[in-house]
Amino acid sequence: MEITKKDINTISVKTSKETTTNFDIDYLIKQRADIVAQRDRDNAQRNIEIAEIDMYLEEGNKLEDKESITIEPKCSNCNIEVEELEPLK
Repeated sequence: MEITKKDINTISVKTSKETTTNFDIDYLIKQRADIVAQRDRDNAQRNIEIAEIDMYLEEGNKLEDKESITIEPKCSNCNIEVEELEPLK
């Protein structure tokens, strides 16, 4: 792989002898920020799901066979709404 700075706003990435891609630096900076934000939202959603599963396991372990219980979510994150993600452009 060969990376060349073409000018103040553009870098060129040559990944093979046949393929070279030019990137606008501002685009790459925005793309990185978008991906990091998406990762953070995804991780937040996973943490909510893990907390919910942990709650199920914790409460389930307290029950005897064929016993049931009604509970309200205890975790502080369980009621967080996660925004719908749009595909990256």
